Order: sequence, then structure tokens, then C-alpha cells
Amino acid sequence: MPRSVVFAPTFLGYKLERGAVGSLGPGACEGLRVSLRRKRRRDYSKPAKKTGRYVWDERKQRFDWKPVRRFAYERTGERDPIIAVVTGGYTVYCGAGWEHTVFIEQRDWIYPDDELWEAAFRAWKEHDPHSAEDVADEFVDRQLEDWSDPCDTGDED
Repeated sequence: MPRSVVFAPTFLGYKLERGAVGSLGPGACEGLRVSLRRKRRRDYSKPAKKTGRYVWDERKQRFDWKPVRRFAYERTGERDPIIAVVTGGYTVYCGAGWEHTVFIEQRDWIYPDDELWEAAFRAWKEHDPHSAEDVADEFVDRQLEDWSDPCDTGDED
């Protein structure tokens, strides 16, 4: 079971980022990054594991061993929310025939009783780009509620 799913834009000459499964496709949404992950509760019945990993030390210019504590998390929580984050540039086509890029930055927790739950769960579980696009569309609509067209002068002919 994946811990998180990232639908990231693909640009020529760049590889997909770690955890990415592709882009939302061409069009107004192609510059958006949609990240979905489950919020899990920590399992306090199990003690933390003490492990370590190598981390780059910039001052010493070498890898050093750093102790790390790893915790166990519950995996049976059907009511655990999905954390959805949508960021990036969204292309808006105005009535004057111009294109405007609006920076989108929206984050929300989606619970099983929300109307976006089915789309978010399908995007997270099945890596469905169409469902991720549905979530992104809703988040973009929230961001664009207060946006006004800079080409609109208010004159009605």
C-alpha cells in the first residue's frame, strides 16, 4: 500500500519526481501538482524502533550516521482522512482571448463523509489521474472564487 501518491507535471528534459505517477494531461491543469496521502494514527502499543541512516554533513563534506526513531502506525483506520495538496500554475483563458497563469496553492483534509472522498480515495488507492484531476478541479475552483480577470475593464458595449 503506497504511503502517498503524487501527480506531478512532466516537462521536457526533466525526470518525474520521486513518488510521481505522471501528470494530469495537457490543458489548463498540466502545470498543477496534486499530492495525496493518508493521515495515519500512531500505534502506541508498539515501541519505537531505534535505527539510523547516513546523512550528508555539509560542514564535514561527508556522510555521517544519524540515529533515527521509527514509529509504528495503524493501518486499519478506514476513517483516516486523505490529505490533498494542489500547487502550481493553472492556465485561465479570458474573454479577450488571452491566457493568464494563476498560482494555485490549496491544502485540505478530505474525510469519508465529504463529497470529494470517492475521487480522492480512487486517486490515492488506484493511482487514477482522472480522479486526481477531479480533486484538482475542485481545489482550483476554490482558489479562483476571488480571482478577477485583469483584461476586464468593466465596460459593457
